[in-house]
Amino acid sequence: MKFFKKLAIACLTLTMFAGLATFAACGDNNNANNGNSNTQQPAQTEGFKFKIVKADGTPAVGYVVQLCKSTCAFSEPADKNGEVTFGGAEDETSYEIHVFTALPQNGGQMVEFTGAANTPAEYSNDVITLTINN
Repeated sequence: MKFFKKLAIACLTLTMFAGLATFAACGDNNNANNGNSNTQQPAQTEGFKFKIVKADGTPAVGYVVQLCKSTCAFSEPADKNGEVTFGGAEDETSYEIHVFTALPQNGGQMVEFTGAANTPAEYSNDVITLTINN
């Protein structure tokens, strides 16, 4: 009986450490994003191209795009023109699109918008315009 208790404890311990190691390995190693593993750098040459504008047509500077499938990731803030290119993996399914006023850890809030609810499955030169609802 003692053998089975020791075996059970050893299995639980190994399972716990394996889970922690897997969780730690999934993080983004870029320290420039304040340790948020959900933040990625925008794709420089490839990615989905977004233009975020307010209802009056002015650029929504600093807003971020969140792409979700099985997990979610945030873009860098939109530039002075409200534009951001954000890479996700090209595959046979699309990403669900969300827009935030800023990164949530910086106090950003999700906002409602008019525009595409999902990305296309492949990158293109088309710009996805997202208009913030007031």
